[in-house]
Amino acid sequence: MEVDDAEAAIDNMHSAELYGRVIKVNLARAPKNTPTTESNRPIWADDFFYRKKLKDGNAHLCC
Repeated sequence: MEVDDAEAAIDNMHSAELYGRVIKVNLARAPKNTPTTESNRPIWADDFFYRKKLKDGNAHLCC
């Protein structure tokens, strides 16, 4: 029932005029910028972070 209502609303409002402008109505797409496993890793999980900090002199090795 909801799918039919949504399709009816799209058909009804597509190319309709609203405040003197023609509007375009379509289905929403799923977002493409979903996080990946790479983007969920903390920056310090990579050895590159430590090497850069050591090179800059901002980190010190202990133990």
